[in-house]
Amino acid sequence: MSAGTACESGYICPEGSINPELCPAGYMTDTTSACKVCEAGSYCKPEASGNAAVTGACDSGYVCGGGAQIPMPHDEEEEGYVNARIAPGYYNDGSNVMAECAVGTWTDSYYSQTCKECYHGHYCPNTGMSSINLYTCTAGYACTADSLTVATGDTDLTINVCKRGYYCPAGTTRQLVCDDGTYTDSEGQSLCSSCPSG
Repeated sequence: MSAGTACESGYICPEGSINPELCPAGYMTDTTSACKVCEAGSYCKPEASGNAAVTGACDSGYVCGGGAQIPMPHDEEEEGYVNARIAPGYYNDGSNVMAECAVGTWTDSYYSQTCKECYHGHYCPNTGMSSINLYTCTAGYACTADSLTVATGDTDLTINVCKRGYYCPAGTTRQLVCDDGTYTDSEGQSLCSSCPSG
């Protein structure tokens, strides 16, 4: 720029330039010498008058890690910054971070702000779970909402094992009492047997 000409807000005027320059989308300037990546949690769309500040906050259900061009970014990466919609198995609690759902929780939705507790009759043994369809409680065990791991005979998981005199079909949330004339004589049964005659 020629000496004595002021650089307008939202533009950069590097030394020796003839015309003011706009910062590209995803960038802003708060000086007249350099563009910088748009701040995390915000977006900077291209403006005809330049970006002297962020355009606005990232929408809920999305993560703007830096350099976002729109409030609802779809899985883009700008200079190492992740900008994305929140994927199933993840949530954004407002801290602008895509976090995995914890063990014992899940979500099958995009844009989640929370994760769901594992349903009765299912278990959620992993972080980042987006489905519980394959995690129905094993036959011979009862799974409550706080069941975190599959009950497969591990000695530390016997709290959910069906006791003698009860049965637990796959996906059950509680032990079921055997009907009159039937029984179970060991733990972990999914069906009751008929009592012998006599």
